[in-house]
Amino acid sequence: MRQRKLWWAVMTVTLLAIGDAAIGGGFGLGVRTGMLLPAAGSYNAELSTAELLEQGYSHGLFLRQQISKHYGIEAGVDLGWAAFAQAHREEADKTPHFVLPAVTFCNRVGLPVGPVVPYLAAGVGIFPWRFTRDGLTGDPVAVEGEALQKMSAGLVGGVGVELELARWAAIFVETRATHLLSRDRFLFGEHFSEQTVLTVGGGVVLSPWGGRR
Repeated sequence: MRQRKLWWAVMTVTLLAIGDAAIGGGFGLGVRTGMLLPAAGSYNAELSTAELLEQGYSHGLFLRQQISKHYGIEAGVDLGWAAFAQAHREEADKTPHFVLPAVTFCNRVGLPVGPVVPYLAAGVGIFPWRFTRDGLTGDPVAVEGEALQKMSAGLVGGVGVELELARWAAIFVETRATHLLSRDRFLFGEHFSEQTVLTVGGGVVLSPWGGRR
């Protein structure tokens, strides 16, 4: 309950900031890519998600409004996925996957030192995740008779460093943690838990509409 209240509080602050931000100087478009690493959570009574899954991948696009020198907001869409480890693939001709689409809203606080900007990001998201029987678009697997898929809220937090190449372009590296509020005893039983994944990677931000602040 406390996590859900926090989710709504962060969402409200972010949406109010978006409403107050004037589209203009500091508005940019970014692309990011990296590795997806399961970090915490259980799949069943015997198996953690970190044991179940191999290293995966994540790619996304985002819009940023730099409101001040130190503060900005971002809205992004991402798609992450990770295949089951070979030892946990029950059908020889199929490759089950964990698939994690995401729509996220983040606040971003940076501490510029010349062209280098270390930053922290925190926000919320909606995640229509699923575990498939085969591939990214396969049918969901079943746990205790229920399809292992759900639209879950989640929390996002990260740390990174951005390097400004020009007034209108920058590159960055970052690590983000996503915590899915995915536990549902009624649907999935006692042993499927909330899930946490890490994404480690980087990307590019272009701000041709007036440059960066």
